[in-house]
Amino acid sequence: YLNIYKERINNWASCDLFCTGYKIIKRNKEYFWKYINDNIDSDNLWIRRMCFVLILNYYIEKDYLKDIFKLCDGYNIEEYYVQMAVAWLISICYIKYPSVTTKYIMNNKLDDFTHNKAIQKIRESYMVSSEDKEYLNSFKRK
Repeated sequence: YLNIYKERINNWASCDLFCTGYKIIKRNKEYFWKYINDNIDSDNLWIRRMCFVLILNYYIEKDYLKDIFKLCDGYNIEEYYVQMAVAWLISICYIKYPSVTTKYIMNNKLDDFTHNKAIQKIRESYMVSSEDKEYLNSFKRK
């Protein structure tokens, strides 16, 4: 069903809501990790967003962090909705794993827009201290 539905996604809401409800991934992580990696370079921006939102919902775990960051850095993101999904993903990684994600933020290959949006999303969180928000602000790119 995923192969059928992914071709029909044409907006962020249908993408994100679908990804949130696709709980079968919890029981089949390795299978779907390969599926995500096989589809993340799709020419369809909604399929790329779907891959990042699936990661956001099911893979933010210590064992996947390096691979997640590698995928985020893996290619030049030019579509707004994919950039926002990546920024959202990084912000949740920060909330769960602040020290590892801070190192990533300091040395990533993201475009400036996505990099700065990730920092903005982290700074908007109530789960991040004022001191950490100020520290992260120093990594914003001009």
